[in-house]
Amino acid sequence: MKSAFYGITYIVALYFITFFYGVTIHCMGLLSVRFRNFIQGRYNMQIAKMLLFSAGVKVHKGGTEHVAAMDGKSYIVVSNHVTTLDPPIIIVGINRYDFRVVYSLRATSKVPFIGKFVGMAFDSLGWISIKHNENDATTLKRVINRARKDIKKQGYTHLGIFPEGWRTEDGKIQEFQEGTFYLSLILQIPIIPVLMQGVHAIHRHHTFGVSPGEVSVQALEPIYPPKVIKGKMREQAEELRLRVHKLYKDLPDMNQNAHAYRDKYQTGQ
Repeated sequence: MKSAFYGITYIVALYFITFFYGVTIHCMGLLSVRFRNFIQGRYNMQIAKMLLFSAGVKVHKGGTEHVAAMDGKSYIVVSNHVTTLDPPIIIVGINRYDFRVVYSLRATSKVPFIGKFVGMAFDSLGWISIKHNENDATTLKRVINRARKDIKKQGYTHLGIFPEGWRTEDGKIQEFQEGTFYLSLILQIPIIPVLMQGVHAIHRHHTFGVSPGEVSVQALEPIYPPKVIKGKMREQAEELRLRVHKLYKDLPDMNQNAHAYRDKYQTGQ
């Protein structure tokens, strides 16, 4: 019963609050880009907290100093992917809202009527959507162009990517796709691995109910890409992928255990 209650409150918050907020941001942008950015700066974090409150989720933070140290510099936030709760959990967990989440519209667009408008709302937040029939090369090119525009305009870009490519079905870490690591190489910007822990125990893919509880977010030190060697980019991307992927595979129960990182690395267990 409790799970169903939080499931209902979360779904209502996710689709309706996000929808109306996104439409507002979109309209503000038509009037004034500066005013839109002002509104986002004041309320993006509050919206994320509201979504987590509606689901009964408390977030424990760790490693936020690694993200704070990169203020004004480019980086890619990389995280495991469990549920639609992931973006607000990361926003609150790393205490940053100003990164462009690269996300898929495939699931959202299936929601009758409102799904299309929620996608529009996400775009209004500055996120980068993956279209239905878009191949990986096209998506990668579009993200690179967007990032380069950001760098040219403000001197840096902040991106948020789920390299597994889809939400886990069983809580286990899936293989990382290579696109994120090509992006890091091509743009020559570091990756900040973010470990979301305990999310699968609260809300699962294809499950309506939400079990209120605690999750942890642990940001790790940035991982810098090597300089590109002509003719060796595929090998370099694979090496970078394996290096980042190992951090997640070393915590096989991280999607279930909210304190997996602490238990393994901070208590000597």
